[in-house]
Amino acid sequence: MARRNYSSTAQSTTLTADITNVATSMVVSAVTGWPASTPYTIVVDEDLSSQEVMLVTARAGTTLTVTRAYGGTTGVSHTAGATVRHAHYSGDFDEANSFLNLGGTVGGAVTVSGAVAGTSGTFSAGVSGTTGTFSGAVSGTTGTFSGVVAHPLGAVGAPSVTFSGDSNTGIYSSAADNIALVTGGVSRLAIDSAGLVTGTGTSMGAWTSYTPTLGGTGWAIGNGTITGKYCQIGKMVDVSIQVTFGTTTTVGSVAPTFSRPVAGSGALLDASTVELFAFSAATSYAGMSQMGNTAIPAYSTGASGVQTLITTTVPFTWATSDKINLRFRYEAA
Repeated sequence: MARRNYSSTAQSTTLTADITNVATSMVVSAVTGWPASTPYTIVVDEDLSSQEVMLVTARAGTTLTVTRAYGGTTGVSHTAGATVRHAHYSGDFDEANSFLNLGGTVGGAVTVSGAVAGTSGTFSAGVSGTTGTFSGAVSGTTGTFSGVVAHPLGAVGAPSVTFSGDSNTGIYSSAADNIALVTGGVSRLAIDSAGLVTGTGTSMGAWTSYTPTLGGTGWAIGNGTITGKYCQIGKMVDVSIQVTFGTTTTVGSVAPTFSRPVAGSGALLDASTVELFAFSAATSYAGMSQMGNTAIPAYSTGASGVQTLITTTVPFTWATSDKINLRFRYEAA
């Protein structure tokens, strides 16, 4: 609602003509000391049974445009000569009291030049000011503070900055100089005073299992096993794959290939590592890999350290329980 205006020097005046109980225009003898701007309130026939509060919404000279039956009074007819005075009414006190006791509802914009403090508040329009401190819930459609808005620390199950209808998702502080994001009552991302970030979920360092596809002419896992896991942070994907030979695992005539867990851009971000492990001899041999468009090929480095195809006898004669361990990093598409 529009701010009402007041004057401490307004002088009483009188009606120059009769008005009906619904007339919205009236003429008074003078407006000496009255507020220069509208709206403001007046009382006609004060202290009489016909007393009525009106809201002046416009003024041209001594002609007033008014809203009748204001502040819970009743619109009645008034005769020429009736006393008219600029005055306060009950709403001036009720609205101020509602604001001071913030558990109520304020229907318009609230502008505060100092601190706002209380346990809870509901605003249907804007809230603006320099600072604000609430120890409980504050709800409304908009809010703007030009200074500090202080919240309680909150807790992982009850963050202090939350959302309507979702009280266990938001922001809280677990300790001094710490901040954390919560979804579903679980801390997902935390930043401590040293700037260290910790979190949960696949996007924050947790590994996700997947089953790679073994490819390459002649290669077949048979009754062996192939397992994989990956961790994706942003577009960076780390992958770990292990092949364990069974009695029916076969070695092909080309390099074995392994499918990626998520589509890649084709760019290898970090050197890959390949370990070729002879189980019976408990001996590891170095290998290498290359970035393929859809799959990762693996090779032996051979005795001379040069890329060499893995065969049934290179770098050793493959048997049950031997392993290919592959670790690589790439950029997701």
